[in-house]
Amino acid sequence: MQNIKSKYFFYALVLLIIAGSQSSGFAQSKELVKTIDEIFKLCETKNYPTASKYCVQTKGNRGANRLTKKISAFLSISDSYTIEGAQVSNKAKQEEHIVNISFSSGGRKIGAEFIFVMDKNKFLLKDIN
Repeated sequence: MQNIKSKYFFYALVLLIIAGSQSSGFAQSKELVKTIDEIFKLCETKNYPTASKYCVQTKGNRGANRLTKKISAFLSISDSYTIEGAQVSNKAKQEEHIVNISFSSGGRKIGAEFIFVMDKNKFLLKDIN
């Protein structure tokens, strides 16, 4: 579905942006890229129960199901995706890692803000705006 150039560009950009914005740097950025890649692969194949394990769990797991289906929809209507930017925010109770991803289809782009939090040394998707 996505071309290889976009995928490698995605990884390179995430590593550069996130590594530069965090004190723990490279190790965390590699882990975040791995998490995003895994979630996207699982959502692309509609393996929502496994993909939801990479999301913040809510009562009845409704939030995780909503997030994984939203990702699947983005992936199904796009040819590729790229990172437009990333940042770390300390505004919430928990440090948030915000990754802006642009999904492209033809000449159109749809942007989305993916918000991750760290829980027990692993990144979990909290929300998509």
